[in-house]
Amino acid sequence: MSRVFIVTLLLQLLLYGQDITDATIASIKNADLDYFKKCNNIQEIANSKNKNGKSALMLAVWQNKKQIAEFLLQNGADINARDKDGKSALMLAVWQENLEIIKLLIKYKADTTIKEKDGLQAVDLAQLTGNGEIIDYLESLNKK
Repeated sequence: MSRVFIVTLLLQLLLYGQDITDATIASIKNADLDYFKKCNNIQEIANSKNKNGKSALMLAVWQNKKQIAEFLLQNGADINARDKDGKSALMLAVWQENLEIIKLLIKYKADTTIKEKDGLQAVDLAQLTGNGEIIDYLESLNKK
């Protein structure tokens, strides 16, 4: 392993926490789907969290890794898990303004009514981003 790779892994571990392994973090960042396919304990990995309460699914969503996020969802990731601030994967996708991942999370029954610690729902966060397409999509879901 190169020195840069090791330093990168250590920095990621400090940023993301210690419950999620460095291999999992690196695999999310590098969109290494094969790593996840080879894991015997994929459901445990899918629901592992870092010190901020973010799950592997949340990290995949935050890094816009749709294939990893979908694989984790297919293998038991808790779609509505919340971090220490009360944010869900859906809320992180909204902050990233990634409509494709938002639609994926909705397909897997993400709860649009969850409120984070400040009382905001995903649609409220979308309004803060000013992304009209996402606002319209989330508001259309709430009308159903």
